[in-house]
Amino acid sequence: MLRIHDPVARFEERITGDENGCWIWQGKVGTNGRAIFKVNARTISVHRWAYEHYKGPIPDGLVLDHLCKTPLCVNPDHLEAVTVLENNKRARTHCFRGHPFDDENTALRKAGKRMCRICEYERRAKYRRQSLEKQVR
Repeated sequence: MLRIHDPVARFEERITGDENGCWIWQGKVGTNGRAIFKVNARTISVHRWAYEHYKGPIPDGLVLDHLCKTPLCVNPDHLEAVTVLENNKRARTHCFRGHPFDDENTALRKAGKRMCRICEYERRAKYRRQSLEKQVR
């Protein structure tokens, strides 16, 4: 079997298009669910490679956001360089209990992590109830 060393050729043979214009990676996937492949004996993220190959370098301090919300999409037109904070804001629309992350219900913790105000209120109320129950005993 003849090995193809050209990364562009290897990239192009491992993608398939879908109806949304996504280029779905058919090659190796890392443990984090992201597309990976080797270039010059280094394992790299395919979406980062595709963006840099077709659009240019990713600016310092920015990360790539999948606008299509498809982790295995490597179409550079579906990727946007944004701050980590912006990427996190876009990542989920609801907390793990289903409350919306909107302006009224979202607080930012240190380091930019979002917090659901409803869940935080419920957590504090439960803590207060349990503290009162311990005092009564």
